[in-house]
Amino acid sequence: MIPNRTFIVFAALPLVAFCAEFTFEIPPIPFSVDIAGQPVALSISGQFSAAPQPPGTGDQLFKLNLRTDLGDLQNRLTSVLQTELNKSDRCGERIEIRDATLAPAAPAAHLSVQLHFERWACVKLLGKDNAKRLLGGNATVQAILTPKVVDDGSGGESVRLDADLGTIDADGSLGEVLRSGSVGPALREKIREALLKAVQKSTDMNGVVPIGMKHLVTIQSVGFADAGRGKLELDLTAGMRVPGAQIAGLLEQFGNRN
Repeated sequence: MIPNRTFIVFAALPLVAFCAEFTFEIPPIPFSVDIAGQPVALSISGQFSAAPQPPGTGDQLFKLNLRTDLGDLQNRLTSVLQTELNKSDRCGERIEIRDATLAPAAPAAHLSVQLHFERWACVKLLGKDNAKRLLGGNATVQAILTPKVVDDGSGGESVRLDADLGTIDADGSLGEVLRSGSVGPALREKIREALLKAVQKSTDMNGVVPIGMKHLVTIQSVGFADAGRGKLELDLTAGMRVPGAQIAGLLEQFGNRN
């Protein structure tokens, strides 16, 4: 869980409508997510702001701009996908992930996976099962990953990660198997599921605002971005509309959490 020290910025907010625009910086806060049994270190930072509001006790609108550093996910991606995708069936498919890279292509990310693939079949001969390789070779699979805000079905929002297969570079019959068979889509889904864990953890409002405020937060947009020199980050914007009668109590909760 993300530490609650972020909430100190809220304690200084006035308990009445704001008469001037303000912005508080949220310093980087480290947290981790378990992907394929590996702890991946992430860091979230951003700004909490509000625009001028008319005097009174009406709703007040706050804005959250959050950035999650996904650099460690990029560094660990090969080992994560090896754990998720490597397989060695004696009488079936054998997959070995050799390298995987994830690069920003805002608002999406470009994934490239180099792998070795083989398909084996077992033939009974003289009472014994003999494994025979049917095909095999190396391939490079490309995919485009795009986070999207969707309706969660209960009046709220959730974040989905779409994975669209791009080009598949492989020789001869192996290329045809990966493009037209079930292997390509299966790889895409496994990759999407692994990376979705990091995306969902990064957009979990329970980690940034108190539980009592989650129902007031509306995720507006989400996308990948380049944090510089090819480092991937996830950018999120959200609005938080707080009824005037609840502001004092909620800000008091923020202060008590420190």
